[in-house]
Amino acid sequence: GGSTMADNRRRARTPGRARLSLLLAGCLLLSGAAGDERREPTRGVQLFRNTRTHLEFTPEGAAILRNAPRPFCIVSVVGPTRTGKSALIGRCFAQPASFDVGGDLFSKTSGVWISDTPTMMEVGEGEGKRAVAVYVVDTEGFHGVLQRTTQSFEANMFAVVCLMSSVVIYNSRAPLDARDVERLRTFATATAIVRDELCARGMGEVEQLRKPSLVWAVQNMNFKLLDAALARLDAERSLAESAEEPVASGGEAAPTKKPRADSPSNADLAKLAKALLRAPPLTDAAAAEQAGSADGQEGEAEAGEAGEQPVDAIAQIFGHVQLHPLHAPHHDDEVLADLSLAEDSQLSPAYVRDTAQLRRKCARRLAAVSMGGTELSGEALYWHLERWQLEGRVDVPEPNVAAAIVEAKLRRACAVLVHGYADMAASPPAPVEGAEREVAPHLAKGAHLELDVATLALLAEPREALAGRLVLGRNDAMNQFDELCQRWLGVSASGSPAGRGAGPQWLPLAVATTIASRERGALDAQLDARMCAALDSYEQAAQRYLDEMSAAVSAHACEELRKKNSRDFTKWSLPLATVETGYAAALDSIVARALDQVGRAAEFYGLRAPPLDDLKNEAFRSVKASKKQLNKHKTARAQLLRLAKTLRTFAFFMALNVLDSWRRGKWGGAAIIESPW
Repeated sequence: GGSTMADNRRRARTPGRARLSLLLAGCLLLSGAAGDERREPTRGVQLFRNTRTHLEFTPEGAAILRNAPRPFCIVSVVGPTRTGKSALIGRCFAQPASFDVGGDLFSKTSGVWISDTPTMMEVGEGEGKRAVAVYVVDTEGFHGVLQRTTQSFEANMFAVVCLMSSVVIYNSRAPLDARDVERLRTFATATAIVRDELCARGMGEVEQLRKPSLVWAVQNMNFKLLDAALARLDAERSLAESAEEPVASGGEAAPTKKPRADSPSNADLAKLAKALLRAPPLTDAAAAEQAGSADGQEGEAEAGEAGEQPVDAIAQIFGHVQLHPLHAPHHDDEVLADLSLAEDSQLSPAYVRDTAQLRRKCARRLAAVSMGGTELSGEALYWHLERWQLEGRVDVPEPNVAAAIVEAKLRRACAVLVHGYADMAASPPAPVEGAEREVAPHLAKGAHLELDVATLALLAEPREALAGRLVLGRNDAMNQFDELCQRWLGVSASGSPAGRGAGPQWLPLAVATTIASRERGALDAQLDARMCAALDSYEQAAQRYLDEMSAAVSAHACEELRKKNSRDFTKWSLPLATVETGYAAALDSIVARALDQVGRAAEFYGLRAPPLDDLKNEAFRSVKASKKQLNKHKTARAQLLRLAKTLRTFAFFMALNVLDSWRRGKWGGAAIIESPW
């Protein structure tokens, strides 16, 4: 004890050492008072718990969110399980061990977790630059081994995270494939459906939220393959531009190969993101703008900044989309098993540099949580999220391999049934022994038109017979489908169990009933469509033939009318009344015969008979002309009768005069009869 005290007194007498200690203590106090931009949170707290289908606030997590200072913003990370989400978000914005990291093959994070202490970061530029509290949110991975979640829970979790966040990091591992893009597009579509559902329920304020930015972080990226992909995009772009631009008179200029830096520029990553998301290619102006802004090492040129947004649901949910590749953090499995325990010095310098760039890239897109231009408090966001996640849930059916196999078999069987039904509808009916078939009008004796082979096969039977045959064929196809359902699904047409051993026992009854009902409805709709198409084709062909037949019958009848008119008026020996009555009866007979012929054809085809207005008008004109001619004949006959009467009277008086003269001459003037003349 004495030696220790002596040593202390000896050190206290040394003024240089004392001043140095005071200086170090003052620096530490000043640095603590000023605050570090990356103040580390103490731990992660569960914000939402997993309820298999939706989210539910935890009391401790709700308290952290409700006490969030204004202004504040949220950075979230989502993605497949066991891809390093917790370690990445902790290393970028908090500390590597802020969130629990799994040390085996199974998912560690359950539900949604939030940092209990925000990180103060400078947001904005110029005069609008200010300190904002940044909360970090970690989420449960998608499709984990021994999965505790459902498709509905993952979709609802993604939607809530997008609604509450300023930046969403979608974490995945290289190599990228179509499943990554499809998974991202599926969850974005679910989020869009949630927003539409909330608006339909009277919560249109969700549309006033600022759209979050999406940063697609791809870990363990092979940068050699990345450079090759970017070179391929450049080659395709150059080829497209050379095809559009005319060749100069001096000949083709050899394309210059742009040297690439150690890490790809943001402009190149923007083009790659657009290609992965199948967005339209960049315009020349947009590419120039992005290339100009990417000349610096920290240039910002991400997808969506040049005026062109990603396609489909991703553009509806996210305001900007960026791609950020990361090198492999280490090659030792022991280090990779738990990256949260590794220091930066133990990891790859390229990976540490990539995480720092990811932090800066996300920081540029940070903005305070606001709605309609008004910044929200933690309390307001909490009540909005509580209401939204209750009213805007989506239900996603769970995949089932056995159900998918049986459903595919049923769909193939339905396609075969529909194809056979279509062939049956297009083919003529089979002849039945001992049954008398009605002769079609176009095949009857005296038909005025000839039809092609296809129309003859189509109009080979009456419409009622065709409709009956189609209905019987449809019922037969549905019966075959019901037999397949009983054999493959073990359910009957009514959805009840078909009996023990009638179908696969590994398929749940509810799933089997749903598949049978859905596929039966689809088959029913397809058969109805085929039947309607067959009847429509029959009616169109029959109507076309009936119109042509009506025109031919009408022309033939009109010709008969004209011949009848000229022939009957040559018979002067008949009384005029008989001529008029007989001619009218002949006209009526011709018109009635034509109408009967067309009417029988229309009845056979199940159509409305044409009125034959041209024939009726021609008959009316013929009757009118015949009446006019009969009137002329009546006038001429009357004049002849008057002339004959006059001549008869004159002849009578002439005969009297001759008789009188003869009498006088014979009797020598003896006045036996006194002449009145």
